[in-house]
Amino acid sequence: MAQDPPSISVFSAKKRSLVNDEVARLQVSWSRGFLVAYAFLSMSSLLSVQRNVLLDRARWMSPIFTWTNVLVFGCLTLYVLFPSLLSTRTLNRFYVVGMILAAAYLSPWHTGTDEMFDMALILFVCCRLPAVILCARTSLVFLCNLGFTVLTIYRASTEEMASEGTFASRYVILWTELTMCAVTVAFSFALLSVLTRKAELQVQGCNAETHFTAASTLLGLMCDAVVELDSNFCLTEHSKALAAVLLKSSNIQGASLMDFMPVDDADRAMQHFRALSGDAATVLAHAFHTRLVDSCSTKLETEVFQVKYTRMNGEQCHLVGLREFSDAKFGSAERPEDNTRCILPQVADSQVVNVRDEPSDGRKHGSMLEIDMAQRSIIAASGHLCNCVGMSIEDSRRRHGRCIFNICCTYSIHQN
Repeated sequence: MAQDPPSISVFSAKKRSLVNDEVARLQVSWSRGFLVAYAFLSMSSLLSVQRNVLLDRARWMSPIFTWTNVLVFGCLTLYVLFPSLLSTRTLNRFYVVGMILAAAYLSPWHTGTDEMFDMALILFVCCRLPAVILCARTSLVFLCNLGFTVLTIYRASTEEMASEGTFASRYVILWTELTMCAVTVAFSFALLSVLTRKAELQVQGCNAETHFTAASTLLGLMCDAVVELDSNFCLTEHSKALAAVLLKSSNIQGASLMDFMPVDDADRAMQHFRALSGDAATVLAHAFHTRLVDSCSTKLETEVFQVKYTRMNGEQCHLVGLREFSDAKFGSAERPEDNTRCILPQVADSQVVNVRDEPSDGRKHGSMLEIDMAQRSIIAASGHLCNCVGMSIEDSRRRHGRCIFNICCTYSIHQN
């Protein structure tokens, strides 16, 4: 028989451990509310008894029944005062103690024979069924509820029951107890199955979010901006990096990526985006070239990296990386417009300049600056000049040397 490789077995064991821990965490979270609610219910029953005693009215609880209530209230109050007592390791202990106290209510010292059927139903609805949230194992639920069945059989065989045909008869009580035991065990199994499935989905969701973050980070190392598009190719969130590339100061969330492209390029890009098709569970990747248009109507050659995926709700989304590139050299006489993003007018409150620096390794890097000419300061920047925002031109020139020197030269030429 073929066996799984050790690495797969270890991975499956770790996944099962994560799921079990998440199930236990959910049980603890739900059990806290359950125990606090029962503490208030127990306190209200004791206050009712005390009120009847003070008003000299008939008591509806026997003395031993009342003292058992006091014991239950004391245990619940202890938890309310020290909630750290309930943890993933003590869940089963809380359940066993609760079932022992519940079984005590069904004993001959607390409940008479004629009240046995009513008390069994009350314990089933108010205690046995909802308390399964405290138990992490269905087998333990079966064993604890088996104690109720054994106690009921013992009392039915040793005590005088009502005549057949009534709810207090031996036949009805026994079959009712067997049914309640089976329903409780089935409910425990179903609840644990639901919690396990919920935990698996949460673990998968955390893993998917981690993978998405890792992919976005890796894509961000290669691109100037990384955005997420919905099925209509609109940005799901505002991207400061893309806004800086396009020289946009407003929020671009909800805007279509095609709105930042020329008409012809938008049509071709739409074809590329829609060309990917496959199974809903398949992640598809693609790359192509297009052009973006910034606020100065300058067309930027852009390389697009696209990853198409489907969310759990069936919505198709795109993770898109945008990287600006240019084949023209800085200072080229053939394409002088590549050096300046827009013509600087003689008088303006703010002006935008694109500086292309060509380092010694031959690679080209582009950076955009928006300069407030009145204040002689940089109000927006992208690329490796992002830390210049807020600086004066003089301070930026001292820090970044050649890049800011080129801007100042361009500024001086247009001023003259």
